[in-house]
Amino acid sequence: MMSGKMPDRQDYAKYEKPSTRIRHGCTIQSGQCFRRPAKQFGSYRYQHALPLTKLGEQMARLPIDPKIARILLAAKKHDCMAEILVIASALSIQDPRERPLEARDAAAKAHERFTDKQSDFLAYLNIWDSFQRERDKGLSNKQLVQWCRQYFLSHLRMREWRELHHQLAQTAIEMGLTTKEAAFRRPPEIRQLTSSENQGDQDLSAKLKQKQLDKKQHRAQIRAAKEAGYEQIHRALLTGLIANVGMKSPDGNDYTGARGSRFHLFPASALFKAKPNG
Repeated sequence: MMSGKMPDRQDYAKYEKPSTRIRHGCTIQSGQCFRRPAKQFGSYRYQHALPLTKLGEQMARLPIDPKIARILLAAKKHDCMAEILVIASALSIQDPRERPLEARDAAAKAHERFTDKQSDFLAYLNIWDSFQRERDKGLSNKQLVQWCRQYFLSHLRMREWRELHHQLAQTAIEMGLTTKEAAFRRPPEIRQLTSSENQGDQDLSAKLKQKQLDKKQHRAQIRAAKEAGYEQIHRALLTGLIANVGMKSPDGNDYTGARGSRFHLFPASALFKAKPNG
C-alpha cells in the first residue's frame, strides 16, 4: 500500500481496523524497510507513514511474501540467485510433495530420492532438477503427469512452481538483481559440461566473438555454471527467516524460538532425528 501511494490503512473508516499488534511484513528486519528519524520508537501509525527505503521499494516490487522477498534480495549479495529463485518460488506455493494417508509409507520412500541430509531447503533443488531432467527428455504432458504420480508429486503444483519461478526470474532480471544467464538453474550434468568447456576449450573465445558476445556476458555464463554452496544459500535464507532460528531443548525434540515461542520440526523433515552440530 505504501509503495502504491495509498492512504494509511488505519484511515479506511468503512472497514474494521486491523490490530496494531499485526505488523507482519511492516517491520521485517527493523530499520531496513523504513526511513526512521531519531525517534524511531513511535507508534505503528507513525512508522507506517514513513517513506520506504530502497530495500523496501525493491521488496514491494516482488509479488511474494515480504520475508521471501527479503531472501531473494539477499541472494544477489551471496551469489546464489539461481538457487534462491527456485527455493523462493517453492516456499510461495503449497508443497508439491503429496502424502496421502492411504499411501504414506510409499510416499515417504518415493520422496527419499529428493532428500538432502543437510537441509530441507536443498531438497527443493533436488525436486526441481529431477523434474527439469524429465522435461528435457521431451516427455509428453501425460508422461510428466505419470512421472509425478510415481514420485508422489502434484503435477499441478509443479506447473504452478515453474510459472511463479519464471515470473520471479523475469522480475529479478528487470530489477537488475541478476542476468538472464545467471537466473535460471541448470541440471548438474549441464553445469559440469559448461564448466569443463569454459576451462578447456581454447576456441571458446573465438566462438563467442563470432556470436558477438562481449566479455561481460561471457563471465556471466561462467558464473551461471557454478552452483552455489550450502553456506551461500543459507546465509541468504536467514535474512528473511531469522524468526525461525531456535535453540533445541536438551531434554526433548522441541525448540525455543524468538520471543519465547516453541516449535517442533516436521516429522517428515530429513533433520527430524538429527542432532545439532556443535
